[in-house]
Amino acid sequence: MKSLSLSPSTRRIAAALSICCGIGVVTSSQQALAATTPEARQTIEPSTSVRSGSGSPVFVSQQETLPTLPSSLSQPVSPALRPASDAGNIVPPGVAPTTAIGWENEYVLGPGDEIRIDVFGAPEYGGDFVLLPDGTVSLPVTGQIALGGLTLPGASEAIAQRYMPYLRSPQVALVPTTLRPLQIGVVGAVGRPGTYTVPIRNNGAVTFPRLTDALRLAGGISSRADIRQIEVYRPDRFGQAQVLQVNLWNLLKDGNMSSDIVLRSGDTVAIPVAEVIDPAEAAQLGDANFSPEEVTVFVVGEVGRPGPVQVSPNTPLNQVLLAVGGFDAQRADRDVVGLIRLNPDGSVERREVAVNLSDGINEETNPLLREDDVLIVARSGLATFSDTVGLAVNPVGRLLGTFFSIFNFLD
Repeated sequence: MKSLSLSPSTRRIAAALSICCGIGVVTSSQQALAATTPEARQTIEPSTSVRSGSGSPVFVSQQETLPTLPSSLSQPVSPALRPASDAGNIVPPGVAPTTAIGWENEYVLGPGDEIRIDVFGAPEYGGDFVLLPDGTVSLPVTGQIALGGLTLPGASEAIAQRYMPYLRSPQVALVPTTLRPLQIGVVGAVGRPGTYTVPIRNNGAVTFPRLTDALRLAGGISSRADIRQIEVYRPDRFGQAQVLQVNLWNLLKDGNMSSDIVLRSGDTVAIPVAEVIDPAEAAQLGDANFSPEEVTVFVVGEVGRPGPVQVSPNTPLNQVLLAVGGFDAQRADRDVVGLIRLNPDGSVERREVAVNLSDGINEETNPLLREDDVLIVARSGLATFSDTVGLAVNPVGRLLGTFFSIFNFLD
């Protein structure tokens, strides 16, 4: 076998190319080594066997030093822009997970949001964008992508997936440059049902409203609210509503803050009306900070200032009577007061309460009043008799008065 004589510099370059590019090159000294006997090979300077990418062995003498590889060959492949056609059979690794803490997991992107997208290693693929009315943005190369209805981590993951054919392990950071106020709806047994706009940025701090914040905005829960079966309707990006069941009673009973969930833009809170109200629970609800600060109670009859009166929740009957000026000293029946209450099922309850102004709070003589309760203070027996006699005598008095007026005129 005729050997090919190569210069030392050529052998170095050949060895380098065989390592980087998988080209099997055998030098003349290695061919000579292969032609010797096993005994003779033991006396020759040992060599290092290097397996090339194609599987062919390449022997490099330990007495020779390999040249330093060019940076384009010695460095790993950059994760910069790489079309799918250049990736060959290499399966790109999964997208690096995007983590977010605090409000980033709650903010939902929507039309008009201004966002900044940063793609690690490929700044030309990022930039500042504004979500169009349909919730989309137009990315470089990949075109439009729908981000409306996604949280910030969800949008980052969606963008990274879109760049997978062009980037290896794309890492995307998405930051909103402006934050829209939240639109939240509250319906059911609250003081002022409706839609509310809630700003989330205050003095540079970002704070999302919780369920109890929305209840306070809506005027607080009514005395007939069932806070054990609250429903929060949360729309997804496709318009389908996810229903969250919330038992807010756990917050009052055990201090369980997980019941006071964080709300997102587009949420609608529905407070049902309780079928049965326990007086003890009603009193505890009245003391909650998501109850209204004042309730309206109506007082009619023989009191100083009859009419509606604003009082704090869980105000007892005796205190309401004092708030309207107390009993009329000459006409009021001070023994019994009528109480009319509208029940959650629509029925009306009427009862007689034996009033004792010296009693403390109790259900028999001094009950706690609820919103829209009506107190009726009747006339005393003497006042009733006097009014009856007055009605009977009054026509005769008017007739006599008319007669004397005519007599005086003729005179």
